[in-house]
Amino acid sequence: MKTNIKISLFVCAIATTQSILSDYIITFFMRPYPYLPETEKKITKEEAQIKSAKLKKPGKIAKYTLRSILQSNIASGIFCTYSGQLEISDQDGQVTFARRQESPNVKLLITNRVTPILMGGQTIHHWEIEGGSPARLYYVNQREDEETNIEFWDVKKIKLPANNRISLDTIIIFAKPSHIFVPEGITQIEKDTQLILPDIYVKKNIDKLSNSFYVLNLKRFFSQTKEQYQIKEKEYSVQTQG
Repeated sequence: MKTNIKISLFVCAIATTQSILSDYIITFFMRPYPYLPETEKKITKEEAQIKSAKLKKPGKIAKYTLRSILQSNIASGIFCTYSGQLEISDQDGQVTFARRQESPNVKLLITNRVTPILMGGQTIHHWEIEGGSPARLYYVNQREDEETNIEFWDVKKIKLPANNRISLDTIIIFAKPSHIFVPEGITQIEKDTQLILPDIYVKKNIDKLSNSFYVLNLKRFFSQTKEQYQIKEKEYSVQTQG
């Protein structure tokens, strides 16, 4: 005698994607801005007294301590975004994004304030520079010399859009433009399978603490993607012979 026994199997799996891996990246290094010894600003006695008075106020010591930690490596701890990704420069000042474009040419925006323009809930359609916020926009163009066939970067400062609208494929560095130096002109390209942009220089007066607090308000727009799989029922037939 044969008996058919139906067994129902419920399979439920929830996977969280921590990051989107890519075979190609866009990367660049932030370097400390080179100062000559004679150009270093000397603190006067009056400025020292003002600083000392501020430290006596509640909360100021913690603030200056945290700022001192952030300033230990001037090129690290700077937030940047590109094509829906939020990254921070590492201990070596390197910023790395998964490459989301075919063109090797990129736009680079330096500003400390942007507004996300949303569509369909929390999906960012594009950015807009906040009114009155300082901003500088650069075009990083990859070119090739016709005679020598040598490839090089050509970096130029360009006008900000009249409507302050910034596309998602623009690399945004969250800082005041006066605190970041972007060398304009020609830079030879390093031969590599990845897109390595020219170095960018960070000045000592950058306020990474304020910039970091501001970016924390935008962090919810960069939450990790979650993929959910629906529960499915599968039936198996088990035959027994008696």
